[in-house]
Amino acid sequence: MAPISRFLMWFCNWADFSFFGSGVRNSAWLFPSIEIFHLLALGILGGTILLVNARLLGLRFVGEPVSELAKDVQPWMYGSLGVVLTSGFFSLLLRVVEDVRQSGVSHQDGRASPGYSFFFYTAREDKEMG
Repeated sequence: MAPISRFLMWFCNWADFSFFGSGVRNSAWLFPSIEIFHLLALGILGGTILLVNARLLGLRFVGEPVSELAKDVQPWMYGSLGVVLTSGFFSLLLRVVEDVRQSGVSHQDGRASPGYSFFFYTAREDKEMG
């Protein structure tokens, strides 16, 4: 197994057996709650980007300078980006161990995000080499 795969697996196992990981495993509502926050923050992030782009294209807020609009939406953009990255990291981290245990190379419901794909690609490459 390549060093990166060993480290990823160790880190994911550590997270899986941590307080947070066992809380997600033993709770019916914690993982969906994380996903709700993740998706809401993703929507807010996309909305702030659309607002600035609409101004740049001259479709909306024509009377307001781009710099003012960008400054107004910046706290929302940074806040939602922080929530998206944090919740996405925990979602990936806590789900990848279960997926590797079940199949070793694919996501349990047939869909894989880029993070899953990277992890499974390195795991599959290690299996083929070793």
